[in-house]
Amino acid sequence: MATAAALHPPSDGFKATLTPISRFAQEQGRNDDPSAVLLEEAERLKREPPLVDEELLEIDNALKHFHGLGLWGGEINGGNFPLPTLSKKLVMLKQDVLSGRGFVNIRGLEADRYSPEDTSLVFVGICKSMGTRIGRQDEGYALGHIREANRSETSQDHRPFRDSNLALTYHTDGYCPILGMQMRAEAAEGGDHLLASSWAIYNELATTRPDIIRLLATPNWYFDPRGIHDDPRPRSIIFYEGETQQGAGDGKLIINFIRYLLTGRPGVPKLAASPDCTSQQIEALDAIEAFSRKHSLKLDVRPGDIAFVNNWSMLHSRTAFRDDEEHVRYLVRIWLKNDNPVLEWPMPAVFRMGHLKIFDEDDHTLKWNVTPQPRLAFKIYQMLAQA
Repeated sequence: MATAAALHPPSDGFKATLTPISRFAQEQGRNDDPSAVLLEEAERLKREPPLVDEELLEIDNALKHFHGLGLWGGEINGGNFPLPTLSKKLVMLKQDVLSGRGFVNIRGLEADRYSPEDTSLVFVGICKSMGTRIGRQDEGYALGHIREANRSETSQDHRPFRDSNLALTYHTDGYCPILGMQMRAEAAEGGDHLLASSWAIYNELATTRPDIIRLLATPNWYFDPRGIHDDPRPRSIIFYEGETQQGAGDGKLIINFIRYLLTGRPGVPKLAASPDCTSQQIEALDAIEAFSRKHSLKLDVRPGDIAFVNNWSMLHSRTAFRDDEEHVRYLVRIWLKNDNPVLEWPMPAVFRMGHLKIFDEDDHTLKWNVTPQPRLAFKIYQMLAQA
């Protein structure tokens, strides 16, 4: 996370540089580049202890208690999935996600500790301690099962990325504040989780190409409108929200986009009625990708791990991967929001339509796909979205 230093703004309402104020950086008196701090924190995260036996037993008991109530997955909450001790740790981790490093990883759950159905219920139960609402993903599902569609005859280049083994460009997942991800199984090779701080990317642009910040902040980016969560109106890609007064430097920087919804991909063009990106806009997208790679860090996740990422402050990607008979990469994703006004980030007004489509008031319309279903055919907008 960061707060802004009021120097020479590269664009109206934006600051010249952003400096880290994560808990670790504060403890160390650090005031340097966000990327350097995040790399150190990623190393610290690897050394944090996994869940202990008492915490694992608490999860087992919470699952038994929930089953005894005869409820369905959408009804899980802190009252019927009680984690009295672990919840205190999860509160601290939630602060790290929303007001600290921007990502955490919970280790200690064996991937085969429960049945597939119960593994999903445990994942949801822990997610409900991190966020207050679960969002609606593609086709209305609560869980996104991400793995290669190895039964599909569609070529890799014409599948949705979540059903392929292709590398992803850096992006964010639409209009959800928090990503919850559980690694169920690793690939034989590749499939690394990569993160990049939007604040570090911003600093590079502010120093080397402030003109690109102005371009990214101009609301003339047209996203393919066929996605179920997308707003057909043009918008910006970069935002600076929530500053209490001009020059206070306490706002939040947000970068939010999926590249192929702007550009299309080979063989899968965006909607003809949606204006193409200009050459300057393509250059700006290329700059984000280049600086994301420069400042990337690998999130060390293993089967059973549950990771949470701040979707407002971090971009993410993955490397290409290869499965074999014994190793089939499998990730389950949940979109979350937190309604706590102290922790909740200010949201750009242009996000509201998409956000409401994901987090409406009727949780009973969510489809609870606790186990994956084979996907053999795909819609065009699904092939452009990386989320």
